[in-house]
Amino acid sequence: MKNRAEFMQYVKNIENDETRLLKLQKQYRNGEIKEEDMTKEQVQQLCDLYDKQIAELEKSNEARKRKLLEYRRKMKKA
Repeated sequence: MKNRAEFMQYVKNIENDETRLLKLQKQYRNGEIKEEDMTKEQVQQLCDLYDKQIAELEKSNEARKRKLLEYRRKMKKA
């Protein structure tokens, strides 16, 4: 039972960190906070978050392109 409780706390901490970082991103986008107002660690975390989001978007776009090409090939055959 102790291991489960520790795991649940670990997951909760990750969710809190992600929520905090997304809130920081929103503040940055809205101009509520500037890069100069953040610590080097926060700037790095924000950069990492943007890199992760960009990679996810690129992966998603590639999947959509493949589906569209697949659909196009099926339509040509029909």
